[in-house]
Parts: sequence; structure tokens; C-alpha cells
Amino acid sequence: MSLEERSPSRERSSNASRSLWMSQILVPATAVVVALAAGVLLILLNGHSPVAGYGALLKGAFSGQEALARTLEKATPLILSGLAVAFAFRAGLFNIGGQGQLALGAITAAGVGYAVSLPAVLHLPLALGVGAFVGAAYASIVGVLKVTRGAHEVITTIMLNFIASNFTDWLAGGPWQDKGVVPRTPAVLSSARIPTLGKLPAGFVVAVVVAVAIWFVLRRTVLGFDLSTVGLNRSAGFYAGMPVRRLVIIAIGAATKNRINAWITSISSGGTPESNCIFAEPARIAPMSSAAGIVPRGFVRANIAIVMPSNPRFELKPGSNRPTTPRD
Repeated sequence: MSLEERSPSRERSSNASRSLWMSQILVPATAVVVALAAGVLLILLNGHSPVAGYGALLKGAFSGQEALARTLEKATPLILSGLAVAFAFRAGLFNIGGQGQLALGAITAAGVGYAVSLPAVLHLPLALGVGAFVGAAYASIVGVLKVTRGAHEVITTIMLNFIASNFTDWLAGGPWQDKGVVPRTPAVLSSARIPTLGKLPAGFVVAVVVAVAIWFVLRRTVLGFDLSTVGLNRSAGFYAGMPVRRLVIIAIGAATKNRINAWITSISSGGTPESNCIFAEPARIAPMSSAAGIVPRGFVRANIAIVMPSNPRFELKPGSNRPTTPRD
């Protein structure tokens, strides 16, 4: 092959490398820098020192074993839920119904956690499994409406968020309410709580394992190839004989299982006053309307997946996959 014939190929390869670097390194890094700069501006406008502010932030997150363990504990649901959104993105779906799906699965797991008495070896998997199943089943409604009626997943997930949130509020403040005037469920039994590995939250280990597993499924299995193909071009997947409708439902449902596990991991890890719980109560759930900061969390996960190019490995570190843009 002559030099002239090889030049276009080399040029295409160089362009692809630059595009990959731009999408997976430069864009996320720029987003972080812009966010930090916005924080500096807000701190200055309030008459305080950005250096002192960010210094306190870093000290609180990494100053010791306890601080690092708490940081990893708080990061666990963010990692797992970001992976869930990324999984759906692979099939071209923008599922922003995490708020409702997570709340419904989490309160179901909490119900199993406090109402059922079993040995830990059975109780914990049961709580996780039931919560994940309920959340996935609820999200599958979105997939069914998408493939049968053409309803856009953004609209249906937002509408279902309100239904799930109000239903969760009713359970936590009604039939499942603990004794007393505070609307919340009883504390989950110790047999249904995820333990810690020394100072390291076991849930963080689960998040790392799940990230590797999802990367393997998306990059090394037929299912992953089918999901990516459907995400890039649904019509091409249909004419290639792929079960497009089933893949859409799988993408929504399987992604939600990861989200539910994220919330349950955080809820179940509660056991001491220092432990973290999504609902600001160790190992129990309070109504979403009374837990400040809970409502936007489902959308925070979507932001993580967008900034981290919908790549399972990138949720933990920069990877090498090209992101897939959601399409109708």
C-alpha cells in the first residue's frame, strides 16, 4: 500500500482519537472546572474566601478514615444510579424517572427490612431483591408505553415520579408509620443492613463490582451489542432481526434495578448515628416531602451519567468507550 493510500486512513484514525479525547476527557473536565468556578463566584458574592470554603470541603471529605469512609458511603448511591442511567442511555433512552422508581423500591425494601424476621443471610438478599423487583416492574411501565403507544419516556417517567412519590409519602406517614408523631417507617432490622468492611462501606465495593459487570455486559456480550445498536439506530436493529421492543423494556427495567440497589445500599448501611442514609434517617424512610434535598436526587444521577459519557468504567475513572446519544 502506498503512502498516499495510507494517509486517509491515518487521518481518520487521528480524527477519531481527537474526538474520543474531546468527548471523554475534555468535556467532563471542563464541566468540573466550570462548576468549581461558579462555586468560587457564589462564595465571593457572599463575602467569604473560596480557598477557605473549598479547603473545608476537602478536609471534610478526605481528612481521615472516618471522613473518607463517609465520602465513599455517600458516593455509592451516586455511582450505582449513574450506572443505571448510563445503561438506559445505551439503548437510546433518557430515563429520568429515578426519583419515583428509587423511592418506591426503597420503601418496599424498608418494609421487608422491618416487617420480616429472617437470618441475615436470607433477609438482606430478600430486601434487596424485592426492592429491585418492585422498582424495575414500575419502570417497565415506561418501557411498555414506549413500545406499544409511542409515549416518550421523559414525559411518562416524570408523571410516574409524582405517583410514586405520593404513594411513598402515604405509606411512610400512614399504614407503615412508626410509633410517634414523626412520619417515618420503623427502623430496618439489623439482619437486613449491609455491613461495613472495617472503615470501608460494603456498598462501595458493590458499586465497583456492578460497574465492572455492566461494562462487561455492554462491551462483551450479545445483549450489550444489541442495546448499543438499538440506541444508535432503532430501525436498523429492527431490520437486523433484533427484539427491539423487548430490548427497550430490558434497558429501562435493568437500569432501575441498579438504581434501587443504590438507594437500598444507602438505607441498609444505616445502623449508627454516624451512618449515611438517603432519607436522612439511619435505616428507615421518611416521606419525601419531609426529607429536604431528596426530590432532586433522581435527577442528580442523570447529570452524573451525562457528564461521565454514559460509560460504566468512566463512572469510576476515564474509560475508552464512545458515548451513545439518546435518540427517539
